[in-house]
Amino acid sequence: MLNSIVANIIAGLGLFFSGLRMVDANLRQAAGRQLRLFVGRVTDNRLVASFVGIATGALVQSSSGIVFILVSLVTSGLTTVRQALPVLTWANVGCSALIFATVLDLRLAILYLIGVAGAAFAFDRSHRSHALGAVFGIGMLFYGIELMKSGADPLKQLPWLTEGLNGNHHSYLLALVAGAVFSFVTQSSVAVSILAIGLAQTQLLGPFQTMMAIYGGNVGSTFARMLLSSTLKGSVRQLTAYQDLFKIAGAVLFVVLLYAEALGNVPSVYALVSRLSNRIDRQMAFVFLLFNLTTAIVFSLAQERLARVLERWLPADADEDLSRPQFLYDEALNEPATALDLIAKEQLRLAKRLRSYSEAMRAGPASPPRHRALLLHEPFTTVAARIERFQHDLVNRQLGPLETERLTRLQNRLSLIVYLEDSLRALTSATETVQLDTQFGQLVTNFIESLDFVLMTLVEALDIGAGMSLDLLARITEDRGDMMEQIRQGYLTEEGNISPADRATLLQVTSIFERAIWMTQRLSRLMDAPPGATLTIT
Repeated sequence: MLNSIVANIIAGLGLFFSGLRMVDANLRQAAGRQLRLFVGRVTDNRLVASFVGIATGALVQSSSGIVFILVSLVTSGLTTVRQALPVLTWANVGCSALIFATVLDLRLAILYLIGVAGAAFAFDRSHRSHALGAVFGIGMLFYGIELMKSGADPLKQLPWLTEGLNGNHHSYLLALVAGAVFSFVTQSSVAVSILAIGLAQTQLLGPFQTMMAIYGGNVGSTFARMLLSSTLKGSVRQLTAYQDLFKIAGAVLFVVLLYAEALGNVPSVYALVSRLSNRIDRQMAFVFLLFNLTTAIVFSLAQERLARVLERWLPADADEDLSRPQFLYDEALNEPATALDLIAKEQLRLAKRLRSYSEAMRAGPASPPRHRALLLHEPFTTVAARIERFQHDLVNRQLGPLETERLTRLQNRLSLIVYLEDSLRALTSATETVQLDTQFGQLVTNFIESLDFVLMTLVEALDIGAGMSLDLLARITEDRGDMMEQIRQGYLTEEGNISPADRATLLQVTSIFERAIWMTQRLSRLMDAPPGATLTIT
């Protein structure tokens, strides 16, 4: 008997979490970019943003997932922290939808859903129908819940177990801690709440113990999110801190109300849900809803004040750490469209640093700009390596044809930016001893100014995209090898007494200059590539 119970519970857990992950992954693929762009457009209106938050929570079923979607929107400049707060606040309420769906009697519907969706998903050999995958995941999720209920039902025949779980008020704290720990491991307060409700249906947990497990689940997922968001900084950290405060404040309030009701006989939450339904599973679903709805109302009323506190506590960074990416974070890999946008922004940030080399060469030997340029290479390569790893991780995700093509172009673009930085560093070293007030120094200055103009146009083209800047970049980086040879030979002929050191420097400068211009021209072609074109570095 015990083996059968354990097997059913473990199998149910496996199906439940597999279904939950399947739903999450397929919904992100099916509606990730459209949802992100839609949310970014409607956050200007606070009331509309609140309703969008409810709908988003019902769709995504993960408050942590919604936090990181909003982080990507703020990072990409599609919205601001203040505009995102109503969406985040009311998304917690929307997450109650799955809880209410699980308390309905859907046993036959679940079996039909698994059979039809599973067959359709199996015959879809391309596996590109993310909607089918999400539906099949929902079926697995609900079947896992039913399996756990049937497995746990015989446990109520063990009096010592039921008494241990519900014996006295100490079991309230035990349920809170257990819910928090399990939620921390699974990173889902919804999952823990569903499991607790299932145990309540089998009479293994009493009403107050189940409520404490639900509150603990909300706290545990908060600690998991704190760990995941520890690498974020600046204004986007305000979003995660706001959500953490939301869950912790709600848990403190409702735990106090529970102890007042259970030990002091002060009617509050359980008395209210008992009037709404006489079924324990539906009562607990209402508890989950009340937890998030009450906290959402309080936080909506205090939103402006909370936003000001967060802005003082976690201000936007004025000085960025050059060795750390500003836009990349691992959770963005779950949404490829967002990840590609963030890669492009991080590459633009690298490209903007390239002009530091032309400023250093323009300033002359032993100048402060040259000293700063010497410190640029190591953090530059560190960030570039982080972008490369991020791109490599993204390759292993489920990408569509257009996303795969864009990722390939971004990989090639990063390689060219790294090669260009290496050439500029070599050029800065080659001109270290050149006296700019001499005739030879004037020639070198002309090369530096020309290169600086090319780099400035490159940054504008990367920032704006197709347009005048890109057309100008393509024209000024056309192959002019014959012209460069004429400049070299003309100067060497006019200055017959040029020193061997200056002659070597001239050859090195013109050679590196040509290489830098060629790489910039390749970058312009990558930015202007038509859909379906294949460009590689040769």
